[in-house]
Formats: sequence, structure tokens, C-alpha cells
Amino acid sequence: MSRPLRTALRGALTAALLATSLVPLAPPASAAEPLPALETARTTRPVAPGLTLTSIDTVDGAAWLRTDALTADLGGGTTVDYLSPGTVAADATVRDMAAGATSHGTRPVAAVNGDFFDINNSGAALGAGVAGGELVQSPTSGWNNAVGFSTEGLGRILQVYFEGSAAWSGGSVPLTQFNNRVATGGVGLFTGRWGAYPRQRAVDGAADVTEVLLTDGVVTAVSAGAGAGTLPPGSTVLLGREDGAAALRGLAVGDRVAVSYRPRTSDGGPLHAAIGGNFLLVKDGVPQAFDDNAPAARTAIGFDRAGTRMFLLTVDGKQVNSAGVGLTQWARTVADFGAYTALNIDGGGSATLLARKPGETALTLENSPSDGSERAVANGLALYAPQGSGKLRGYWVAPDADPAPPRSPWPVRTGSSPA
Repeated sequence: MSRPLRTALRGALTAALLATSLVPLAPPASAAEPLPALETARTTRPVAPGLTLTSIDTVDGAAWLRTDALTADLGGGTTVDYLSPGTVAADATVRDMAAGATSHGTRPVAAVNGDFFDINNSGAALGAGVAGGELVQSPTSGWNNAVGFSTEGLGRILQVYFEGSAAWSGGSVPLTQFNNRVATGGVGLFTGRWGAYPRQRAVDGAADVTEVLLTDGVVTAVSAGAGAGTLPPGSTVLLGREDGAAALRGLAVGDRVAVSYRPRTSDGGPLHAAIGGNFLLVKDGVPQAFDDNAPAARTAIGFDRAGTRMFLLTVDGKQVNSAGVGLTQWARTVADFGAYTALNIDGGGSATLLARKPGETALTLENSPSDGSERAVANGLALYAPQGSGKLRGYWVAPDADPAPPRSPWPVRTGSSPA
């Protein structure tokens, strides 16, 4: 169903509701009980084997809502991997990231935006990033919640932490971050994957900063202040602030430094891919309650109890056709869709959901971003279809063109008809 037709139907239903309001009604049993949402349209179509897209229009009280949901069968061969703009300190639209992504020679059949990020600055995501089993970046302090996928392809909501150390003759220091903003008093490790953005952004607000350049594990420079520019292969940087800066000043050119690090998961399991998020929306099948209930566009990722089915949802916001939802309502929506556990990821103008239409290779924007266009974001997730058998298993039939909208969006008339 086209958006113009949906808009016309919304107008028709609004008129009907207004006309109905003229009829005296019995008061509700409890003024505090919200009216149930009225579903006005629902479509479901295949995207790929084991992957379907459901689009739902509802009216809830005086507000319209548009929700799009991808359901993926992770146990049936659909795989998920990390989408990147190329470096940590960068951003790009989900469409552009997906256009350059491949997995085992195949292109994504769907994609979604990812973590909250340092918008209008470095573009770096706030949470953890794991791609192909390798750590891209650690989370910033307190930003440990994540959506993760195991080496077997199963999904889960978990916490990701970072552990690391730098040791030299006569000294050592714990590492607090990897390719991300350095905690107060800490030391971060930076690689070429950070990109060219000035590393000063990672230690903003610190009066005392020390940067140590390592080339093949040997100190080649010690500087008072953070540097800039892409690090060449074989080079890494130790960047310390406050107490961390003081510890690094004990190093001198020529010192050999042994660096080790790893991500640590709350459940102890390995990760093939992961992105960060903020609030746990659904825990053990129970939607959580929140104080932030201002309507906004939202994005969420959830899983069933076994982690074999993934639910990826967006709701449009700050638009005439969709006002958005608060976090409490969003948690209920995600749980109602079947999630046993779910995480809220970046929404607002960042919310982007792309999916392939049957018979096409390019991805189509399924939601309506509140900025009016697709926003450049820090990362995302790409979904890949399993290898097909080449045998016909079913049909998806749809009209070649959307039906024409009605002549008038107002089906309810009042007053006398003209002669």
C-alpha cells in the first residue's frame, strides 16, 4: 500500500472518529487506562528465505504510528555482521555502508542503523564494536549493553567489557579503552582503525595528556598532547590522561612495550559481531518501564529465548503520519512482537531500515527518517540470506501498481446533500 493511500485512509479514519465523538458515550471504566491501539493497515512480505518484513499502521488515541519490523530466522541460515563506514572515527549512511559490504561473496538483503555515537564530532560509536570476530572498538565508560552474535550465528543481548595492559621493563599500566574516548585517569590504545580524526577528541577536557607512539612494539615518540592522522600499519598509540598520562611519561624512545587486550562478555561466550545500545527494553519476556516517555522515532533489536529468531523494529517519529513513542510503549511493542530480550539502539533521525524487494538487488528504505533523509551514522548491522537451493518454494503476488486513492479522504458526510 502506498504512503499517499495510507495518508488518505488516515484522514478518512480521523473523520470517522471525529463524527463518532458527537455521539454520547459511557465514560471509560478508568480514565488512567490507555485506549487500545487500532490497527488500520498491515502488510507482510518476504525479503529472503527466513526473512520477512511486516509494516503496521496504527492509531493510538490521537496519534498515528508507523512500525516496520524485520523477522529473521537465525537458525535457518540468515547471518548478521557488522557494518562500518571504514574507520571508527567516521560516519556514513546505512545505505552507503551496505553498498560496500559482502559476506562470503554475497550482498546484504537488509540493513539497519546501529549504536548511538559522537554526532557532529568524531562520529565514533559509544558502545562496543565487533566485526568478523575482531574487536573494532571498546565501549566508552558505562556503555556496556550490546547486541551480539555468536560464532554459530545466534543472537543475544549482553554486556561487553574491555580488558588490556601495556607492560615494559620496570612498569605497566592497565588499558581502559580501545579506539574510543578515554576514561578519566585512564590509558587508551589506538590503531589505524580509529582513522584520521584528531585523537584529542578522545581526551577532551583533560589538562594532562601524554601520547606514546609504538612502531612494531617499540617506543618511537613520546609527546605531551594527542596527535592526529591515520596511523600506518605496524603503529599503535597509547594515549593517557591524568594518572594515565603520568604513568606513560615513564617511557622513553627505544623502550619495548608488550600490549595485550581482549573484549570480555558478561556470559563468557565469544562474539562474531556486536554493536552497542543503551536501555534494555525487554528482560526475560517482560517489557521494562522508563521515565523517558517523550514520543520519538525508535529502533530496537530483540531475540526469542533461544536466540534463533531476531526481531528488528523501527517506529517513525515527529511526523504527521507517525508521532513516535516513549520508551515504555516501545518496550511493550517489541515484547508484543515476540522478543524475550531486546535492546534500544539509536533512534530519532538515525533510525534507518533497509530491505530488498523480491526480484531486486538494491536495498529499499522501508521507514521514514525524521530528518527527512537518511542520516550518516557510526555503524550498523547487515543481514545476509542463506544460499538458495535453486528450487521454487513459493510465490509472492502483488499488484504491479498501487490502487488509486479515493476521490475524497472523508467518507463521513454531515448536513443535507445538494439537490
